[in-house]
Amino acid sequence: DASGVASVPYADAFDPKRLETVKGTITTIGAVRIGDLREERLRLRIRATDGRELIVYAAPESFGAQQGLGLRPGKVIEITGSPARYGTQTVLVAGSLSADGKIAKLRDDQGRAAWLTP
Repeated sequence: DASGVASVPYADAFDPKRLETVKGTITTIGAVRIGDLREERLRLRIRATDGRELIVYAAPESFGAQQGLGLRPGKVIEITGSPARYGTQTVLVAGSLSADGKIAKLRDDQGRAAWLTP
């Protein structure tokens, strides 16, 4: 791409050795189609308590909706994930989301996606 920054394949983007936890408020919710993946992923824009703006890539939209977190703009959320370079931006690839005392575990301790596990 024109930026000269190598794009990272999404499937390899989650690194369970580089986890960070961020708490903040959802400012926007959308979807993103990543690379050749068929389903769209939930994309959250978060204003962290430290003032940073973050983009979070979570599970496929259908899986995320099933987790019952009631995600919406203005909701306070905590994300544990791994920072990853995707295209020219850094995103936080979510391993778990929590809000209102509920936790949606999106990946196991090795980083395998919960929505792909039977």
